[in-house]
Amino acid sequence: MQLTLWMAHPKMLKEIRGMIKGNNDLVLPDPLAGTPGSLFGFPLVISYGAATSAAASASPAGNPLLIVGNRQMLINGVRGGVESVVSRDAEFTKDGVLLKTRIRRGFAVADADAFAIVEKTA
Repeated sequence: MQLTLWMAHPKMLKEIRGMIKGNNDLVLPDPLAGTPGSLFGFPLVISYGAATSAAASASPAGNPLLIVGNRQMLINGVRGGVESVVSRDAEFTKDGVLLKTRIRRGFAVADADAFAIVEKTA
């Protein structure tokens, strides 16, 4: 398991996509090439929660953030139980009913020195 982890707000992806390495390769691999999400060879997690907010919020609306840190310095928490809904949306490619689920998780930082944050401002 890799210890370094990147987290980014979807709006930060626009900024990252134009960056290139010294060998002229894109910093963010082509998502259509089937490459898993990674940045500089480390896992990249996309989260709408990676944004500034004056108060704790489930959907912060502030400036987008790019965060890099040590995965072992995250204290994981449970924000809620498993949420599920049965989807009866009409789809011509499937005959069955789909069950959609999600689990909302939160985290706290164990050591602030284990993380760096870039904030995109106007």
